[in-house]
Amino acid sequence: MASLFAKQLRRLGACPGAIEWVGDREFDKAWTSCENICWMFWLAKKLRVDPKLLVQIACRCARLVLHLVPKGEERPREAIEAAEGWLEGKVSVEEVQVVNDAAWAAIQAVKVDAWAARAAAWATEVATMAGTSTTWATTWAVWDACVAYASKAARVTNNSQILNIIRDVMTEPVREKLTALEV
Repeated sequence: MASLFAKQLRRLGACPGAIEWVGDREFDKAWTSCENICWMFWLAKKLRVDPKLLVQIACRCARLVLHLVPKGEERPREAIEAAEGWLEGKVSVEEVQVVNDAAWAAIQAVKVDAWAARAAAWATEVATMAGTSTTWATTWAVWDACVAYASKAARVTNNSQILNIIRDVMTEPVREKLTALEV
């Protein structure tokens, strides 16, 4: 028998693979065991969670790999800080855009470990797009944070950290939206 969560996913138009994977799991069990970041972001988008949460996730994930940016290259760190400043209401979107442009320039300058720089650039991209479709930019920030690690063992640990960040930021907002969803 399908769970309430599976019925909610069906109502939202989830793909058959996600609904089948959820099966009889309720939200809490499915959410804590899901390793498909795209499904998690899809659900957040469909439920219209606050886009600022996606900016927070992108920043936190980019910070995971910031240590891989070569010493002396400050633009990726500055990009993350600008996006975080925007979240706190201390930085305008226009200011974030300037830093975002610099972060993308850093990718061209930093040929080694560019994935870490890209994760930071995507974090600011998410902030400049808040209120529009931020889901894809967040997904890219997270993806670039994931692939910044070269070894499979490090990547598995990093993916686990990323999933924990997503769950930390999004569990309650998603649960609240699901509670209000009629099936």
